[in-house]
Amino acid sequence: MRVLKSFSGRATISFKIGKKDNYMVTINNKPPKDTHFLRFFSAYRDKQAIWEAIKDVAQQIDRQTEDLSSFKCPKFPETKMSYAHLSNEARRKIELVQEVFFHAYAACLIAEERKADVIEEKIKFYQHYQKTGYSRLGKRIKLLAAYQLLFEGLSVESAANFSVDKKYWVIDQECKKRGI
Repeated sequence: MRVLKSFSGRATISFKIGKKDNYMVTINNKPPKDTHFLRFFSAYRDKQAIWEAIKDVAQQIDRQTEDLSSFKCPKFPETKMSYAHLSNEARRKIELVQEVFFHAYAACLIAEERKADVIEEKIKFYQHYQKTGYSRLGKRIKLLAAYQLLFEGLSVESAANFSVDKKYWVIDQECKKRGI
């Protein structure tokens, strides 16, 4: 297990060895599902603001990113609920949850980018069998789900499962249609 970020003893984000690769993201030793992130994103009032925050996270992640050491959490958009009635301590707890989720989402994007590198190496090995162009999906697969949830009205489950069993070039085209 490789710890990526620890939050005052309240939460730890790590990479663990998973079934397919070395990039299974965990929060307190439990892997978050895509549906967890999508439900979290759907709690925000302003869809465009949360999309901008998601894009800010994605812009900080590339193929060379290995950890969260240089990651800067985006400014949190307003959620659908008002927190005016809550104590300062309760607000800090909510902000901690937001920070943990954005860091964990960034870790998932790193994992997707690292997985894409592994896949790309395998494709290079089998290149003489591959005559079609290969487009690395990487983090775009997670961004597509967030976009579909926020702007196309897909449910959390539908957005999370949209790419399952689809060929990479189909997903690539879906991403390109949306500017992802």
